[in-house]
Amino acid sequence: MTEKLKNLLHERAADVDFAVPDVDSLTRAGDRRRRRRTAAVVAGSVAVLAVVGSAVALPRLVGGDGSPEPAGGTAQTPALSWVMGRTLYAPAMPGGQVDLGHDVRAYVRTEAGFVYADPDGTVWSWTDGSETRVGSTDAKDPHLVSDTDGTLAGWLDSGSGKPAYVVLDQATGDTTTWDDQPAGSSDAAGPGSSPYFYALDGRTAYWRDARGAVATDLDSGDATVVDPRTNGDVDISAAEDGLIAFAGANGTSLGRTPEQAKELKYSFGGPAAFSPDARWFTEDADEPKVYDTRFGEKVALDLQYNFASGYGWLDDSTLLLLGQDGWRDKVELLSCTVPAGTCKTLEPDLGTFNQLDREGFALPVGSTMGQ
Repeated sequence: MTEKLKNLLHERAADVDFAVPDVDSLTRAGDRRRRRRTAAVVAGSVAVLAVVGSAVALPRLVGGDGSPEPAGGTAQTPALSWVMGRTLYAPAMPGGQVDLGHDVRAYVRTEAGFVYADPDGTVWSWTDGSETRVGSTDAKDPHLVSDTDGTLAGWLDSGSGKPAYVVLDQATGDTTTWDDQPAGSSDAAGPGSSPYFYALDGRTAYWRDARGAVATDLDSGDATVVDPRTNGDVDISAAEDGLIAFAGANGTSLGRTPEQAKELKYSFGGPAAFSPDARWFTEDADEPKVYDTRFGEKVALDLQYNFASGYGWLDDSTLLLLGQDGWRDKVELLSCTVPAGTCKTLEPDLGTFNQLDREGFALPVGSTMGQ
């Protein structure tokens, strides 16, 4: 998602006519999604996801009273947040915003606070209004993971020359490092053999090392090989309550093992998010794609937009999306109730691509967007 978002964002910001971009220019080598979609459709999906960050281009806060509270989750930190430069915006927080002290390239949230990477690759933990330096990661392309139902966050640290997986507990401030099995950072076989931190689910970490995709019990240290056939940039796109989203060349399948996983119809695979109770699943797509994880059925949304896509959850049944009615229109921040399918606008005027290109922005998805 992030490479395509960055490419499209820069193209859109520089193109006053908002012409449909060439698909090939958006697809990097080694993209595990080996599929071809029409240029207009692909551009629409990526544009919608890219402009989610445009919410931070304006200082206005979402909602009539500026305080939409999560209804179904237990998170103490706001489920709805975004970053512009060094400022974190969260309508549910007192004052609605806070200066983090550093420009943010990527960030995630936990129940205890936020974890973010700055342009130098330094990883910071923000809790109770203060920040602490907790580690380092790839400055060029940082990738952070967390479980929003707990206090853990993680990242890959390759600065010492030996890749290591790091897990931070924001409740205690302690970090734990695993460096006994990661694949070599200079492996010639490509992204399929390189180390990658997939996800955190409770006290289980999913990452790729020399054995393949593994699930590591963070308390005992025991690791189980989930899938030895890792061959792409992202093989596990999300995990929640033991349910895993396996992203492959033919799309996404859901299950506890690759053998048990059921393929989702009309799925393309890609960055994804489970609802906090793992009942619903959404992924990067050309149009909103939400599935009932019990049956694999696609949920219909009453959303009349040319382009829209979900990126996260406010609570167990409220999906966050970005929508755009046309290439020249401003982008809107939306929420949709699942499975009812009813949607409402949270922010009707998020700004333009030029604003996004000028100002750094991020969402709590753990990856860099548009910078």
